[in-house]
Parts: sequence; structure tokens; C-alpha cells
Amino acid sequence: MTASLEIIQDPPSPLTKDCLIDDEAVGCRAEVVLTGGNKALYVHLTDIPEVSTYVMNIEGDLPKTPGLTTSLYKRARLIMEEVAALYGESLTYTLITENPAMRAWALDPEKGSRIFRWEKVAFEGEKIEASATINPSKSSRSRR
Repeated sequence: MTASLEIIQDPPSPLTKDCLIDDEAVGCRAEVVLTGGNKALYVHLTDIPEVSTYVMNIEGDLPKTPGLTTSLYKRARLIMEEVAALYGESLTYTLITENPAMRAWALDPEKGSRIFRWEKVAFEGEKIEASATINPSKSSRSRR
């Protein structure tokens, strides 16, 4: 069971295709940062149709929150679906990690595997590379 958690999205405004094409335009960034509890998840949208993420622990006395990684990645998946809808095409999300805890999370059928339904998983020593196709969200397509 996931704890109640506020996830803050930066930038908070909806993404636009113009910003994704030119992230140096005024007020634009082609990266979304999701923060909650003691973690920050960076969703990199600079190489569309390729998408990547990076998760890190926030320094300080913030307590660990059970289910936080899963909550952040669920939100990231929704953002990826919105971006795919903006482009009108599927994206490829690739998670690469050597971290044992993240590797276990990615392969867990109730966590990473459930969120992304990996199509390809490759192992190289301690490193795992998992890829999934992210299709446009139906709700985003209907708003266009």
C-alpha cells in the first residue's frame, strides 16, 4: 500500500510542443522534475522520441517514504504519455541503472515492470537496461 504523498512537479504548467522543440525559449525547459519525500525524479525530454530519467535522494533529514519511487515513476509515466500525445507518436523510455535497489525495483512485477511493461531487458554485469514503448495517453489525445 502506498503512503499518501504530495508530489511536486516543476515546471507545474502543462508541457507544450514548442517548449520541447526549443527548451531555450523563454519559460521553457525540456525536463520535468518530480519531487516527493526524500527523492527527486528528473524526466529528460530533450531527445524525443527517446526519454530517460534519473532518480536521486535529497540530502537532509527527510524520512524514507514507502512506495515513493513507484509513485514518482507512475507520475513520470503519465507525463511521458502526455508528451507522446503532443508529438502524436510513441516514445521509447529506457531505464539504465547499476544500483541494486533500482534494478530490483525495475524488475519487480508489482513496481517497475507493472508501470512500464518492459519490452526489452538487457544485463551487462551489474548494469540493467530496460526499454518500453510509451504510447500517447487517450485522455491527452481527446484534449487536442
